[in-house]
Amino acid sequence: SDADLNKAFVRFKELADKKKEISVMDLESLVNDEIQDMTSNRFALVNVQVLCGARCVPSATITLYDEKEKIERTDASIGTGPVDAAFQAVNRLMGFTAFGQSGAADVKLLEYSVSSVTAGIDALGEVTVRLQDTNSGRVFFGRAADTDIVVASTHAYVNALNRMLIQRTDLTPRLHPQLFSGSV
Repeated sequence: SDADLNKAFVRFKELADKKKEISVMDLESLVNDEIQDMTSNRFALVNVQVLCGARCVPSATITLYDEKEKIERTDASIGTGPVDAAFQAVNRLMGFTAFGQSGAADVKLLEYSVSSVTAGIDALGEVTVRLQDTNSGRVFFGRAADTDIVVASTHAYVNALNRMLIQRTDLTPRLHPQLFSGSV
């Protein structure tokens, strides 16, 4: 649609403003992000602000838009680093608890990886997270790219949690393909 094309173009322009040169790999990463964002997500990342350094407590302030309730919410958290602080704020905003936080954990971070899409100081960082829903045992992934790895990390984490929320609200019984005999 025209709206999707305009959204992708805005992301391209933002990247072009941050980088001197845009490679084919940068474009592929942007397209992959846009395809991933086409699913109906309950929460959208609005803003990420972090504070970290050698002599301060890492903190993050996160703003999410709740599509269901049509409201923007902001929360701040501290953590072992800026990414941990951001993830903890996201958990609270979305109503989750994770290992290491108070309460019974219903989200477990299985994998967190950052890779450079291109070379150079203005490289696009691509982040992948894998989460486990401790209630169902199912694993969900999120992926995002940005020149700021904390922003990319937070976006990837929100993507994975949105997938988990969709699965939790979808009560359709799931049959393993190898166990399904074809007759119901």
